Amino acid sequence: MYRYNVPATSEGEDWATVILTSDGLFSVVSDFGNYCYHWHSFGDGDFRQFFVNLQPNYVLCKLANGSGLQPQYDGAATLLAWKRLVLEMRRARDIDHITAREMWDASIIANDLIDEDDFRQFIDDNNFCIDDIHHIAEFNFHDTDLGRFCEKVLPNIQQHIKGTLCSM
Repeated sequence: MYRYNVPATSEGEDWATVILTSDGLFSVVSDFGNYCYHWHSFGDGDFRQFFVNLQPNYVLCKLANGSGLQPQYDGAATLLAWKRLVLEMRRARDIDHITAREMWDASIIANDLIDEDDFRQFIDDNNFCIDDIHHIAEFNFHDTDLGRFCEKVLPNIQQHIKGTLCSM
């Protein structure tokens, strides 16, 4: 079990006390609420390494599951995430320049999609081989503590944990 005390920012907010366990449990008490989630599958490595690389939106959806909050699909943010993915895949040479151009050009359509089902259909219609579109489709929880936690506090938590991992 690993416990992290993440201090408040200079504005006096964004503090958190975090517990991570080697079997995938994340628990936090923060000034934007208390949350927990258990990842049952995160690969063979150290859960902390997995956790620090999670996108805030992905964590937001996991923490919101069962909370009664309804996420709103964010087409503009999904478009940016899609473009980042294309660039990452091209840099890693996972796709050739022709496929990258097709994916980039198709991204114009992604901004007009109204929900996650439309986005899934967009992926299927264009025969893009994407493992898990949940890592691309972006959602938001306008003006909720959970949204503020994932936007403001989670990145600080991840940086704090990365710092401790680097010093090992």
